[in-house]
Amino acid sequence: MCGIFFINDNAIVNLNPIAHRGPDKNTLIVSSNYQYGFCRLSIREVINGHQPTVTDEYVSAINGELYNESQIRSFISELNPTIQIPAGDMNVLGLYLYLTKGKGISAARGMFAGYIHFKKSDKLVFFRDSVGEKPLFQYRRGNQFALASENRFSEILSIPTAPITFGTFELVRGHSLWETEDVRECSPGTLYTLDLRTMCIEVFTYYAWPSRPRYRSQGTLDELESSIIDSIKLQSSSEFPISVMLSGGIDSSLIAFYAKHIGLDFSTFTLTMNDNQWDESRIARKFAEELGIEHSTIQYSDAEIASLIPKVLNSMDIPILDVACISLYLLTKEISHTNKVALSGDGGDEISRGYEIFNWTFLLNTVRNLIRLPEGFTSNFNFQSDRTKYNSLGMKLNRAKDVIAVRNFSIAEVALSPFGGTELLGKLARNETSKHLFVPTEEYYYRYILPRVYLAKSDRMSMANSVEVRAPFLDTRVIEEAMKLSKYFLYSHERKWILKELARRNLPPYLINRRKRGFSLPFGRIIEHLQEPEWQIDPRDLAGVSPASVWQRARRDQNYSMAAWALMVLNHFAINKKLIFLGGDDGVQ
Repeated sequence: MCGIFFINDNAIVNLNPIAHRGPDKNTLIVSSNYQYGFCRLSIREVINGHQPTVTDEYVSAINGELYNESQIRSFISELNPTIQIPAGDMNVLGLYLYLTKGKGISAARGMFAGYIHFKKSDKLVFFRDSVGEKPLFQYRRGNQFALASENRFSEILSIPTAPITFGTFELVRGHSLWETEDVRECSPGTLYTLDLRTMCIEVFTYYAWPSRPRYRSQGTLDELESSIIDSIKLQSSSEFPISVMLSGGIDSSLIAFYAKHIGLDFSTFTLTMNDNQWDESRIARKFAEELGIEHSTIQYSDAEIASLIPKVLNSMDIPILDVACISLYLLTKEISHTNKVALSGDGGDEISRGYEIFNWTFLLNTVRNLIRLPEGFTSNFNFQSDRTKYNSLGMKLNRAKDVIAVRNFSIAEVALSPFGGTELLGKLARNETSKHLFVPTEEYYYRYILPRVYLAKSDRMSMANSVEVRAPFLDTRVIEEAMKLSKYFLYSHERKWILKELARRNLPPYLINRRKRGFSLPFGRIIEHLQEPEWQIDPRDLAGVSPASVWQRARRDQNYSMAAWALMVLNHFAINKKLIFLGGDDGVQ
């Protein structure tokens, strides 16, 4: 994976702030009016795949992987049989998009973000992959325009940029489509065309996550399994060793099984914790040994993890409030010593309705409509059972209580809030009076949580360690096959039936019905080894709740430990003048 940059003037440019994305070679091409930058992580076509690609007709720089390169090469030959096709998958994609004027982007299967400058028309076409695996940001102030893989324009250009604004709406949800006065995050599945002469821009959405049929399924499990195997084959292309991040759950175990089934040579890595409720390493090791795969178990002490928290925070260009950032950083840090590529199970729950909330949405919605809890109930009452344990009854009941009581946000928004189950959520929600549309739970995951939280986390933490993470479940063909299974069919079966049924075909029974743990970790325990932050967050911005009180309660309550991490991240951005709180009712939609 790589880092890209573009600007339409001769400002002084420093690519070092994004060099971690591509430490193998940094290139900055300066022309009379434009500058094109590229930081390369060499994985395929190491010798001949350099970028930016410069021809008489166009300049392109694209970060990512094109999995159906051979098919795109065939399309190019059909368009122009005599043209010389360059080496490197991203160079191939650049040529194809030049020939099709960007219109051919929907044919590309991969994860990518980049741009093409059409010299003759002086138009800049820039784009992001279908589901948002790779990031892209645009900066605009007056007629100055720039693109970069991360929101680090202030460091790249040595200029002040407007801070991110965080109101109660964003605090409750814990994410946003990051925008400031001069920086905007490009949307997944979107292609933009900017006329550099007039500075007028056109926006084209070329991909949207398909909807499930209501009653009648239009696909089969066999077709889905075939698409997953095909995706793994396509995503295994690399001139360096490949690994699989093995959590001990169904998703990553299926990836490892299919990879072994097709004859892929790879190793597996698992992160272990000194706590049985978090530790899946024994299960992962047992499964890896049964497959005959080289396996590594990575272990850090709580004190070692605490010492790396500043690096985790500095790896973020936007606030990512998911505490699993820490685990992913630790895992990819160790993987980077021997590997440049890692396959993950990202997207498995999104395509299979795998999250626990799917089991409870109907019941919670029914109770919510029947019972109106008094104002202040979420702040003044807490279930006391086993709150220190991850996914414990007490932890879930406190979140469920918030879902029932907080009615001006959707069930998914409340249940997935980084502040769920704490006094902070109810107080924040009461401050938010603006109207906004409720989104169904499944759609909320793939439209918002997946690209803005999970994939952002995966990209930033892995790129901080110069490791490319690939997600076979998020190939567009896999998504389309999975979404052919109807809502009625899935509602009438157990949660995560799609992947569980594939697991029953292929995996040992001890993997199938285990409680999901993922890559989270006990942040409440890590706090014992951290100095409490110097809080720049005013309690008035948190509906009167002191960040220090949340920090103190994090040691004995998992919901508060996740809230403490979220506040620590926001505080980091506030200290660095990259975030301001709006406070009160901000009216943001």
